[in-house]
Formats: sequence, structure tokens, C-alpha cells
Amino acid sequence: MNRLGYIATRMGPDLRDAIEAMPGLGGLALWVKFLDSDDPEMVACTDGVWVKAGPLYEEHTTAERRFIILHELLHVGLSHPARARAMMSRVENFDERLYNISCDAIINTALDGVRGAQRPKNAVTLKQLLECTGQWKKGDLESNLIRQWSSEALYHLLVKNRQSLGHLNKGFSGSDLNAKPGRFQGKGDHSTEDEIRIWNVRLKMAQGALSGILDRLVCDLPKINTPWERVLRDFLFRHTQRKRKVSSPRPSRRWLALEHDLREREGVDLPFECATAGGRCARMALAVDTSGSIDEKLLNRFAAEVAAILEKTEPLLRLIVCDASVHQTYVIWNLIEIPGKSLNNPFGRLRRFNFVSLSLCGCSMNV
Repeated sequence: MNRLGYIATRMGPDLRDAIEAMPGLGGLALWVKFLDSDDPEMVACTDGVWVKAGPLYEEHTTAERRFIILHELLHVGLSHPARARAMMSRVENFDERLYNISCDAIINTALDGVRGAQRPKNAVTLKQLLECTGQWKKGDLESNLIRQWSSEALYHLLVKNRQSLGHLNKGFSGSDLNAKPGRFQGKGDHSTEDEIRIWNVRLKMAQGALSGILDRLVCDLPKINTPWERVLRDFLFRHTQRKRKVSSPRPSRRWLALEHDLREREGVDLPFECATAGGRCARMALAVDTSGSIDEKLLNRFAAEVAAILEKTEPLLRLIVCDASVHQTYVIWNLIEIPGKSLNNPFGRLRRFNFVSLSLCGCSMNV
């Protein structure tokens, strides 16, 4: 926090006060770089790495400047610039300004009522957008509706009702997101996904101190898609690794080596420590669809993942070859390198197994 007090930018003097209004954002602010901009029309802007303050920033009151700082930090924490780049790659004719307005409305509504911060007069709110699109109903409360909208869902609503948004002023809203990669962001194929994943982790680390604001933003938190290979790997390693069991009648080698010396030299009786013995190998059932509904490339990729895990964990595997019905069931103990065809043997091109028994009665065997 001391570092935040010595930031020599336009936002520097207000940053500590803004963090005191919402202490949970202090940890996120340490990951952000602050900079001044000479753009005469800029209030504030962020690209996910830098938060820039323009000349118009200083024209706001102290409470409004705190609000703007918290607003920009939430843009970064919610990965809005990265999510804008992700939408740009998959949505035709993506309107960056409309997405910016969607993000602004959600953040401005979530920050409403924060102690020591005041929303600028020209800042758009969720209520304004829902009224323009005809989605606001009598008796609705922004505090309840904010939990039902994500920036992506609100963007698609605005696109469908674009004609009804003409009277919205630009002002502070719709111009503070820069979807271009930041100065220190990666240029690789997965840089956007990695950035969203990183900020998702950082928000989880700060969720204790930010529980109130994150509860309002529950639908707009950055979401990550974990690759199925990682899910499969974690699941199989967790359940198929051989676990050691305690052998209570036998002492451990460590206890045998230290017990006599400690008693003779220190007069201390070392607490008894049981030996451990390797448990039985794990058992795993694997059903592979050979009907052709799964393309061979994906099947080979799955086979490679499973074969690599089996080499390290060495479980007892029951391989079930099936489509509409079960055709063959193999009990497999070890792997050997023999080429084969993947249609007849699902692990063909990658591995072939030494089949030690064959049974059609074990189809219901659980992992």
C-alpha cells in the first residue's frame, strides 16, 4: 500500500483515498500501472495493464475522482478489455463503444452507494439502459437486476435496440476501454484467455475483502474455460495414484534409526511412527465409442492423454469397446509399444496393450 501512495500521476493523490473507500481493490491496484495522457477529451481509460488519466479527470470533484479510480480498477479486475478482444474475434461487426457502455453501466450501478465516492453526473447506469430498451419494469430495483446481467448479455441487448440509444450522451461513458493489447501483454494466440484466467484467480484471492461488490457483480465475473485435457488429467491422477497404507504392527525405518540415539543421548522417547506399505493398484474403467461419432483426431488425442497418465499411475484398467452396445472388454495391466489401427483398437496408433484377460461381465466396474 505504501507504493500506491507515491504514484506521481494525476490519479496518485486520490488513489489512497479511493482504496480506503474499498480496501479490497488495493491488492488489484498493485498489479496496475498508472499513467497520464495528454488527450484533451480523455477522463480516464484502461487497456487492462495501464490506467490513464486525461486532463478532464482533474475537472471532477474529489468524490467523483475516487469513483473514477474504482471504476477503472474494476474494469481491469473484471477483464473487460480482454473480454472485448475475445468478443471482437467471435462477434461479427462488434461495436466496441456499445460494449464499453454495457461495462460502464454494470460497474457504475455496482459502485452506487460506496462510501466516499460519488458517481459523475454523465455516467450511464443500468436503469437508463433498461429503460431505453423497454426492459425496466415498475418496481424493479437496480440492486437486484445488477446480479442478473453480464456485460456480454447487456451488449447483445443494446445491439438489438441500437436505435433507442441515440439520446445517450457520450461523456464519461463509452470511451474508457481500449481493447487493443496493452504495452506488456503477450501477443500469442492464448494471451487473451490467459489474461482472463489470471484476473479470475486474482479476484478469487481478493474475494474476502470484496465480497460485497463481487456479490453485485456475480454475473459479470470473468469466466474461464478449463481445457478438457486438464480436467481429465487432474481427475485421473487424483483417483488412480497408488495410495500408501499404514502398517500399524511395524515401525518405520526413520523411527528405528533415531529412537535408540535420542534415548541414549537426549533421554527422549521418540513417539512411535508406523511404517507404510503400498496399497493395491487403483482400478479404472474406460469406455471408448467406436461408432464414428467421434472423429479420429479427437479420439487419438484422448488416447494419448490417457496412455500418458496410465504410464505414470499404472492402474488396473478395464477397457470397454462399444458403440450402441458393448463389443469387447479388456483387462489391461501394462503397456507395450505395438502399432495398430485405431478403429479396431482405440489406442492403436499411440499404444497397444498386453491383454491378460477378457471379460464382458465387468462393464459396470466403477473408477
